[in-house]
Amino acid sequence: MSIAELLECPIDFEGQRLADSITHAALIVSAVLALIAGYSLQSLQLSICIFLIGLGTTLIASIEK
Repeated sequence: MSIAELLECPIDFEGQRLADSITHAALIVSAVLALIAGYSLQSLQLSICIFLIGLGTTLIASIEK
């Protein structure tokens, strides 16, 4: 076996496309929720915290082991 064969990893294009779509949707939803909550309560800190919680949740859910 050559080194190239050992390092070759199969790519699941459909799975990657699905993961990308879910990641984009989750980030957009968390940004909209952060904007609405921050604007309604006039709190930039709350808006940033909500978005960072959504970002962290999205990262944990989408990064593979």
